[in-house]
Amino acid sequence: SFEWSRANADGATPLHWAARAGHLAVAKVLLEKGARSDIADAEGRTPLLLAAAEGRLELVQHLLKSGADPFARDRDGLDALALAVDGVRKDVVDVLRWSKPDGKGMLEAGLLRAVESGNVEMIEHLLLLGADANARDPEGSCVLLRAMRVALPDAVHELLERGADANVADAEGRT
Repeated sequence: SFEWSRANADGATPLHWAARAGHLAVAKVLLEKGARSDIADAEGRTPLLLAAAEGRLELVQHLLKSGADPFARDRDGLDALALAVDGVRKDVVDVLRWSKPDGKGMLEAGLLRAVESGNVEMIEHLLLLGADANARDPEGSCVLLRAMRVALPDAVHELLERGADANVADAEGRT
């Protein structure tokens, strides 16, 4: 019998290839035949991570519905939301934010990621979705100060327009 989740030398399974290429019909058949969506390739990426990074919205939706883990992270510690943010995959971000119990917290995590990568378009999108303009990272640094540190004047303006507190201090008391 054929092993539907057999990986090649790079750790990629047929489901990885279908996810990367956007072949929804193939992915559906593979999943019906028993292919596993939780296997990571050599980079630590599951089919969901690949589909999110490539902006394969329908595949992301189907993989989530089939039980793919939205918390899975690759070798760099990136989850599907971070990869979608990095690729400016707005529709995928919209779906992924509801795939975890704390959809609102997902938006803030995405906002912090977008600021780190200097992605003003995604910053604006996440704010429109309801991300908190006063979000803080685990170390206590607020998103506004991060945007200022990485010299993103358009992002700073957008954050202030969306209610960021211009007088907020970080964990060390800096404003």
